Amino acid sequence: LQRAGIEAEIYEAQPATDDQAGSFLNVAANGMDVLTTLGLGDQLFAEGFPCSRMIMWSSNGKRLGEVLNAGAQDPDATSVIIKRTVLHRIVRNEAMRQGIKIAFDKRLTDIHVAADQRVTANFADGTTATGDLLIGCDGIHSRTRQFVLPDAPAPVYTGLVSAGGFAQSKNLAPTPYTQHFVFGKRAFFGYLVKPDGEIYWFENHDVPGEPRRSELAAIAQAEWREKLLNLHRDDQPFINDIMRTTEGE
Repeated sequence: LQRAGIEAEIYEAQPATDDQAGSFLNVAANGMDVLTTLGLGDQLFAEGFPCSRMIMWSSNGKRLGEVLNAGAQDPDATSVIIKRTVLHRIVRNEAMRQGIKIAFDKRLTDIHVAADQRVTANFADGTTATGDLLIGCDGIHSRTRQFVLPDAPAPVYTGLVSAGGFAQSKNLAPTPYTQHFVFGKRAFFGYLVKPDGEIYWFENHDVPGEPRRSELAAIAQAEWREKLLNLHRDDQPFINDIMRTTEGE
């Protein structure tokens, strides 16, 4: 927007930055094209994990196949797997360097569109922001969408809950340019090992009903660990080894 000559401001609901929030994500090749255009590609490659292929395995270690994790038009292009907090920091620092305003603790309570089509965002702290255009980048439970399209379909629970974390291992070899996925007997598991031995991992498992976020947040770390170890007890042993060496919340 700034490159197009549009003065932009960012209003963030969270009270401050959180360097421990979130897990990691795969910035696909087309996303890397955008970030490279903005001058941020080198930083992502330096701090992330370039990944050009994904290998699928069965629970007993049989190789099922391989999928390219690159651009459809350019097989040499690659994606980058990176911690969400690192991606946030890189983009946030560049916005601040360019003088783009970022205001924290701004929880949206209402949107008003005037007769001249200028839009005003009202926040819980009593402040407002007015401009020609409002863009809601506030996720699957977007409050912006609720105000603009109140009759839009709500998100639907898929029946899956995800967990994940970061671990350090001296036993697993690095997986250069590769992320691995295991179709376990009771749950799905994915991981990669960086050159320094750091492991990024996640798993998906079925949970009936539709648990509330507060219910999941109330489960203690030790209880989560035991649950996940049990789900993967009949899969390849290294999966439980990874989860046992994961520390923190």
